[in-house]
Amino acid sequence: MNKYRKPFRGLIILLAAFLIFAVIYRVKYSMEEASPFEVNTPDLQARLLIATQGSVFKNKLVGGLVDSLRNESVYLEVRDISVLPEIDIEDWNAILVIHTWEYSKAPKEINLFASRAEAADHVLFFTTSGSGSSTIKRIDALSGASNTDQIHTYLDQILKVIKPLLDISPIDQSHINQ
Repeated sequence: MNKYRKPFRGLIILLAAFLIFAVIYRVKYSMEEASPFEVNTPDLQARLLIATQGSVFKNKLVGGLVDSLRNESVYLEVRDISVLPEIDIEDWNAILVIHTWEYSKAPKEINLFASRAEAADHVLFFTTSGSGSSTIKRIDALSGASNTDQIHTYLDQILKVIKPLLDISPIDQSHINQ
């Protein structure tokens, strides 16, 4: 009986260490729920939905996009990615989905929405990951690391795609805080 006790104890310690690591990883790297808000009136012809997760980086990125588009004739709605199953893709001129690569894959809501949006040419995905290069293989997407020093580069990349979809004039970004 004693010869089984030592390996069993080692297995229990190993499992406990793994669970502690998993909890710490989840707490440190999991995304918050994004707070929903709207900018401008819903009756405007140009409509942009930004579906995102909550984090310091993503909030700054969304804030930069909103600042860039606030004075345009564009209705902006920001929502958490959890609402993507309810979104009618055709209700929007452009949809931007900002998400993190978690546990080496996109969140379930993102994969399901990407399947629905594959044929839509007005949906843009921006994926953040540790390496800055992870994306869903079957869709065109922009990607980057959650590096706030790169926010302006990412804003430029996103706005180059979004701006023509909204059919608005070139966007002045000089007012965005450096």
